[in-house]
Amino acid sequence: MSLRRYWDDWLAKKTASVETLKSCERILRLHVIPTLGPLSRSPISF
Repeated sequence: MSLRRYWDDWLAKKTASVETLKSCERILRLHVIPTLGPLSRSPISF
């Protein structure tokens, strides 16, 4: 599973305010996904 798909699933399950979810999505979309999105989740430690 790619990191991008993992984060999409993770965000979909989160219960937080709309603004918090928008902020998380924006940070992931602009900063994390462009660099790490294609990677598999397995080599990355959470």
